[in-house]
Amino acid sequence: MDVIELVAGQDLILDVGHSGEVTGIGRYDELVISGGDDGYVFIRGMDGRSVVPPVHLPSVTCLVVVPGIDIVVAGTAQETAGIDLETGFASPLAGFGGVVAVAGAAVGEHVLLGCSDGSLRSVSADDDPAIVAQHTAPVHAMASDGRLAAVTHDDGTVLLVDATGAVRWRTELHPHEVHRVAMAADGTVYVGGSGVPSGGAELSGVIVQLDAVGVVQARYLTPGWIDALTVRGDDLVVALSDGNLYAVPRTLDVDLDPSMHLGRRRSGVTALTTVNGEVWVGARDGSVDRLDPVLELPAIPSGVFALSLTSDERRAVTTDGARVVVWDLTTGEERVALDVPGVRAVTFAGEDSEDLVLAFLDGRLERRGGADQMSVLATAGPLEPRPHTLGWVGPFVMAIAGEVGEADGSLLFEADDLSALTATEAALVDVSVMERVGSLFAGRGELAGTDVGIVAGTDMVVKRGTLVTLTAGARRWLRVADDTGFLD
Repeated sequence: MDVIELVAGQDLILDVGHSGEVTGIGRYDELVISGGDDGYVFIRGMDGRSVVPPVHLPSVTCLVVVPGIDIVVAGTAQETAGIDLETGFASPLAGFGGVVAVAGAAVGEHVLLGCSDGSLRSVSADDDPAIVAQHTAPVHAMASDGRLAAVTHDDGTVLLVDATGAVRWRTELHPHEVHRVAMAADGTVYVGGSGVPSGGAELSGVIVQLDAVGVVQARYLTPGWIDALTVRGDDLVVALSDGNLYAVPRTLDVDLDPSMHLGRRRSGVTALTTVNGEVWVGARDGSVDRLDPVLELPAIPSGVFALSLTSDERRAVTTDGARVVVWDLTTGEERVALDVPGVRAVTFAGEDSEDLVLAFLDGRLERRGGADQMSVLATAGPLEPRPHTLGWVGPFVMAIAGEVGEADGSLLFEADDLSALTATEAALVDVSVMERVGSLFAGRGELAGTDVGIVAGTDMVVKRGTLVTLTAGARRWLRVADDTGFLD
């Protein structure tokens, strides 16, 4: 393992892209801005490297670049923030009062945000955020032609509004049909979702075309429901639920065929946007890419979705759902590898043990030990609700199905035989777990102050205070930053 010593005020950044699904993409000059449900906003150059350290927020719900200035507005699960693209500095916007912005679009010199309470709120460089319209149902999706915005609501309502929130037209569709929306420069609005064809055929995807006054002109059926769509010239670029992308003529008068196929994102498409004629795609696996000319920004997965450490922090255990691996943190090498499918969470059997406790997708717990960790020493469950996180507290094991540290969903077990105990308040506070924070796992309890990153399932970075140890393959993704930005 290589060693790097940070100085006070410096931080470690793994510049590997999103670890969760992409929820918004924007462009400003030569910058590509993306937000994800991992809570990160990446501001990257066309070479894929971040120009400022990634901004960490609650889970990002939408992202819109403010017209004319280097500010992006990001809605999150808890707040709405403005982010300076030059510095990466994020500042919460006042006036939302806990209301979540779920969608947004640039209209004129303003950003319109559609919110969970049905409101439309205006944000601009010169004015404080303000409610410009209030509707009954929560906003579901938004799109803009630069002058007006099309807004869909959870009850199936589709509106065309201007920057002041004034309604130009209103149409009522089935709620399943308005999952996504796109708008062309001529004022035509396209909404997409799922629908049942006449005659009772199997559930399909549907695109509904609305003219400049909101009248339905066409319904176009697809073999999968619509996950995302955007306008590109005379075509609609459409992402189906199986991850396949198609270019469909905006006239919607030609059946879908292989000549329209633009490729597939196997994890599924979660965001499509067109900027200056270029279509950008965000996927469920965190990837961000441009269709033509092709450009792929880095999205390097950790390769694992749960991790825990021994109390002396000399061993780590991980699972990717198919294999359970015990790592030697002094060398970065695999010590034991088990082919155990269906494992959702892992930990060690108490603070002084190297035995493992595994939580399976069906809610079962197993304690495993022996030189090869293959011997099943105890079982429990299946538990309901099923735990998503395991941790240890002293000689005990805690299975967590809710929030870490909360009594609801937290169960305590004797590590030796996995017999159930009553979780005390002290145990809830002191439990040692490694929680996922973007591309890193951050320690809690006795493991607080330790961060671990796994890169592509094979390389490792461990940060303890200012001391960083890493394997050679992780070095290319490691960057150091302070409050002025990156130091490399």
